[in-house]
Amino acid sequence: LYKRLDNLARHANDIILLSDGDGRIVDVNERAIEAYGYGRSEFSRLYIADLRAPESEPSFYEAQERILKIGGMRFESEHVHKDGSRFWVESSVRVIDIDGEKYFQNIARDISGRKQAEAMLRDRERRLSEAQRLAKLGSWSWDVASGDVYWSEELFRIFGYDQKLPVPAYEEYLAMYQPGSRVMFELGVDQARYAGQANEFDLE
Repeated sequence: LYKRLDNLARHANDIILLSDGDGRIVDVNERAIEAYGYGRSEFSRLYIADLRAPESEPSFYEAQERILKIGGMRFESEHVHKDGSRFWVESSVRVIDIDGEKYFQNIARDISGRKQAEAMLRDRERRLSEAQRLAKLGSWSWDVASGDVYWSEELFRIFGYDQKLPVPAYEEYLAMYQPGSRVMFELGVDQARYAGQANEFDLE
């Protein structure tokens, strides 16, 4: 059983780090060696704080203090490879007891790809927002299943609404149109919803 569990941990796809109460690394799995670029003997001379970017939040000591209080914690932080390059990880850290001594078990996953995708998405949203502002073109969407409504920044400006306030619900949005225009708008929504038909209207 010990050999099976040891093999499972050492060859897991996630990074696994075990550190003592002072944050000194006492054991790692193969994925950690591969991810950071340090050998096993090099890890034994390092502390968890040595793996993290100095300005990464939360700070190692703040996180450790909180983990000791609540028993575990999940957070994202920026780490550093042996060659100095950086990558983001999502860590799940908890306190475990081994022969009466407290240790920190850190199971981490490289999320650099996700972070890069999020940054690209934010950049696209910024560019879209700027393009809509220049064209004075707003956009609106309605998730029928959840009832959630989305307004672009330019649509807030067009209707004179404060962007800090909640997005008006679908019924509130309908109320912004004159009665005749409201009927046409609802007709367009129904045709899009049930028939996938696109429409273009001039509404008041």
